[in-house]
Amino acid sequence: MKLVGRIPVEPLDDERMTNIERRIVAGAADAAVRPAQAPRRHVGFAMAALAALITGVIGWQLGGGTEPATVAGDSLPIKINTEAERATLDIGDAVIQSDPDTAFVVTRPAGGVLVAMTRGKVELEVGKRGDRAALVVRAGDTDVIVVGTHFSVDYGDGTGEVDVRVTEGVVKVVRQQQEVRVAAGQAWQSRRGRLALADVGGPDGPRAATQAGTELRAPRPQPADTTDGATDPTGPVAAIAPANTQRGSGFEIDMTTAPDLLHGRTSQVPDGRVPSGARTGSGSSNGATSGSGAMGPRTVTEDPKDPMRDIKKLIRGQHVEPALDVGKIAAQAIGEYHTIIREQDGEAESRAFYSIAVTQHLQLGRNADALNTLDGYFRRFAQGKRYSDYQPALWLRVRVLCLQKIDDRCRAAAYRYSHEVSGTPAAAIAERITLTE
Repeated sequence: MKLVGRIPVEPLDDERMTNIERRIVAGAADAAVRPAQAPRRHVGFAMAALAALITGVIGWQLGGGTEPATVAGDSLPIKINTEAERATLDIGDAVIQSDPDTAFVVTRPAGGVLVAMTRGKVELEVGKRGDRAALVVRAGDTDVIVVGTHFSVDYGDGTGEVDVRVTEGVVKVVRQQQEVRVAAGQAWQSRRGRLALADVGGPDGPRAATQAGTELRAPRPQPADTTDGATDPTGPVAAIAPANTQRGSGFEIDMTTAPDLLHGRTSQVPDGRVPSGARTGSGSSNGATSGSGAMGPRTVTEDPKDPMRDIKKLIRGQHVEPALDVGKIAAQAIGEYHTIIREQDGEAESRAFYSIAVTQHLQLGRNADALNTLDGYFRRFAQGKRYSDYQPALWLRVRVLCLQKIDDRCRAAAYRYSHEVSGTPAAAIAERITLTE
């Protein structure tokens, strides 16, 4: 259809025509500019995105580089060689104390801690490691693996003899592909295996090389003035305490590690092992002696010139909470107490800890061991609930220390007791002790 001539067209004047032309030209210019600007905007967006990506990659690389640097720093070995004085090294998740003439290297393989000993003795206090890899102390072919405890490893001169002593927690000792668990209050030695800590003189007692033992299969004759036996590396051995003048006493066998056929067996001790004369250094009855000496009650011999004899008499007159009755003699009872410590916690563990200490003091007269056990008790139960044996343990520490000598250690124990316990005769005695000079 043609519309020419059918629809009237109004003629345009010059001004209107000019305006129309201007609008057309302006629109054409805008149309010409728009295609050129659009790519620039997209390019800008692309450049901004690329810059952000590059920044992210750089940041990721820098962040990624931080972790390996930390690991590399942690894995760098720390070499320690103590000379004349005892040294302490805090590595963050453990504190390592080393005796004089001790050499070791600390590394962190795979997130764990490896303390490789060359010689000497180290004592470690390790916090709970949770999900982290274990801390390992390596002494020759022996690995001591721990997840949170307080223990020591004595490697001597570095020739192979290893002595491990645990005062808190549990460690695993691995040697020649054999694993042994050593709990608080126990020790482990290369030649003798697992022992009660009391049998080796406590945490700081003599090493395996000097600690005496007696052969179970055939006791060897000893000189009359010898109170310790020789360790026989060819067969099983039992730990002993120094003998006193009464036949059959003074011996303690770790029944937890003895063969089944030895349980309930009465040991036959030859007369040659009994010293011919009375032992020196005996103290009061009820185990009021110093050191880990003879067992059994003894007659009190008071020094008439001792200015503290009256107060010591008051100390002896105070009630001492007895040990847990397990129906066995002292040596076997201590083995039962260690079993309770390994298998139970809470009130039962507290009771067993205290029972070991009071047995060592009252029945065995081994006061140094009793003090070591009490130290372990207070470290173990320093936090949290105070169990029923806590106050008796405080008084037992006062008794053991002050019956030996009323000195600064004795007064410190008495001060602690008098401030934690009040209104009892024992508290009054403790307060009186603190006023002595």
